[in-house]
This record gives sequence, C-alpha cells and structure tokens, in this order.
Amino acid sequence: MAHLILEPAAGVTETLGFLRQCIADGDVAGILQPGQAPPDPPSLPGSADPPALALWTSGSTGEPKGLLFGRDRLDLAARVIARSIDLRGRVGLALPLHYSYALVGQVLASHAAGATVMDLRGRDLPQALHAERIEVFSGVPFQLGQLVDAVEEGAPAPPLHTICSAGAPLSCALALAVRRAFPHATLWNQYGATELGPRLAAIPHHDPAFAAALAAGDPPPAGRLLPGAEARVLDGVLHARTPWQALGTLHRIDPDAWHDTGDLARLDGDLVTVLGRADQVLLVGGEKVHPAPIEGVLAAQGVAVAVVGRAHRRLGQVPVAFVVGDPRSEPALWQAVRAELPPRARPASITWLPALPRLSSGKVDRAALVAAAER
Repeated sequence: MAHLILEPAAGVTETLGFLRQCIADGDVAGILQPGQAPPDPPSLPGSADPPALALWTSGSTGEPKGLLFGRDRLDLAARVIARSIDLRGRVGLALPLHYSYALVGQVLASHAAGATVMDLRGRDLPQALHAERIEVFSGVPFQLGQLVDAVEEGAPAPPLHTICSAGAPLSCALALAVRRAFPHATLWNQYGATELGPRLAAIPHHDPAFAAALAAGDPPPAGRLLPGAEARVLDGVLHARTPWQALGTLHRIDPDAWHDTGDLARLDGDLVTVLGRADQVLLVGGEKVHPAPIEGVLAAQGVAVAVVGRAHRRLGQVPVAFVVGDPRSEPALWQAVRAELPPRARPASITWLPALPRLSSGKVDRAALVAAAER
C-alpha cells in the first residue's frame, strides 16, 4: 500500500495526483494523519471492485480505524453527491484531507461536478472565502459559526450560493443565523459516517421538513436518504448502508454490511432525524438522560456548549456543562435550566472555557471533556 502523510503542505492537487497514480498502478492509497503509523498491508480477497483508498475514521467516538474503499464505489459516491448538491463554481476546502467529509464529500465530489477546489486550510476562513470568491462551502457547524460571526461583525460576505453542514449536529439557532447572513444561499444539512462512504442523507433549507423544524425551534432533520441508500432503526439506533460504502476494515471485508451508526434516530419514510449519540446517553439515578436537549437549552442562551457525564457516588452519573461565551450570562443559563429541564437533566456544574477542545475534523473532543470533568 502506498501512503500519503497529509502534512499541511500536502494540497488538493498533490493528493488527487497521488490517488490517480495509485489507481493506475493497481495499488491501494492510504491517507494518513500527520504522525500516524502505516498499518500492516491488508489481506484482500478477489473483488470486482478493487480497493483504491484506505481512510481513517475521525476517532471522535473511539479509536480511529482504517477503512477500505473500492474504485467504483469512490466514483459512485462522488457522482451521487455531485448530483444531489449544487457544487458548481469555486469550492472552498477548509477541513483536513484525511477526513472523509473533505476528501470524498468535497474534493472528489467537486471534481466529479467539474468545480474548482480552492485549498483554504490554515488560512483565516472568513477572509479566505471572500478573497478567493468562494461560491460553495462545506464545513462543520463550528466553521459555519465562525463565518456567520465574521459577517455579523461587518466582514464582507463571500458570494456563496451553496453552504453545507455535516460532521456534527446543526442547531436551530445556527441554521437561522446562516440563513440571515446568507439569504440567497441554499443551506444543506448532511448526515453520514466514514463507513457509509461518507454520505447517507442530505436536505436543503427549503425542504418542508427543514422549514417546519426551524419554525418550531427544533434542529433540522439530518437529511433525506440519497438515491440507493438504505436505513432502518433497531432498538432506537440507526443502521444504514449505501452502494458506495466502504468495502470493510483493513482486515475484514464485508461490502454489503449494515453499519451501526451509534446514533439514536427516527425514520419517517426517507427522512432521517437524529436524536443524539447512543453512547453519550447518561444514566442518572436510573434515568436515561441525553446531552443533546441540555445543550439545546443552554445554546439558546447564546453560548457554545458541550455536555458530558461525570461519575457520582450516589446517582452513578450526573451531567456537567462546558460552555464558551460571556460568563455574565450564567444566571440566565441556570434560569433556563430550572425552567426547561427535569431535575435529573439539570447540569451539576457549568464550567467556562475560552474554547471547546476540538479534533482536527472540527468535532468537539468529548473524551477530553470527560477527562476534565473527572479531574
């Protein structure tokens, strides 16, 4: 397996050239994070869709694992995303290329759409989007929040016609803020996982289900299943598969496997609504408490927030909140907690941070918060 270690200097052109050369040589490309050791070469059975790429999961919910993707499936994933979302023009890339959302969901999909990908990694995001006249931007909610803040503070707005969110839940408040800042752009919420290739579902802001959720003050749905994608809910947890998903892990191949997403979800026809991570559910005095509703109540007061569990001698666990914002708003936070949350869902503490810890993908590093909560 040929490997490309994606240091900051490894750009889009270099990466695409590396992938093309590996495919031409009949080799498998491995995309590694900086400092990551190459795995043992995989032992692969014969396949009608030979492996072309090994990518690693983000590690936000456990140890990263290597996944193999077939050549035809990579092509199909790129074409399905390109057909579903308007990627014409100049596309801005700000996420690390070892992240499937960036490499497959943005670079390869934009390449399939005939768009121009501008590498903005390491630059000031709002300034770069404007300076490069970016028309399509896909990011995690944290990045969308940065962009909205800059525009609200008077920075010139880039000429965006498409804005995509994925990688973490999109809140109602942020969705409304994006719509105010960019009223002429289509806002898409997307959902998936690296194992799924990475995209399972997507939904634009003008979809009636998206609009109804925002009108009710709720987060938008995760998305509508893309053509060919399948999903089912077992014991409240979403399981899914796609025709373009990973062939399997580096050491176990099952191209038709159903993927347990680990997300609590609801299915209404092709509409997927994610309710939160199953592995983040807290057991507080025998009652199940999920962080998402707590975070929603606090975020409505204008703070960035993440809620995790802390061990408790009597109750087993209690929720604790880590927030970023103006500490003078703490009385309002406690007032909202008492008014809107049942007793067992009320945080035992609120800790103010200058910023929430994040992984390279932009997702909140909940493991770091759990460790901080136990100190």
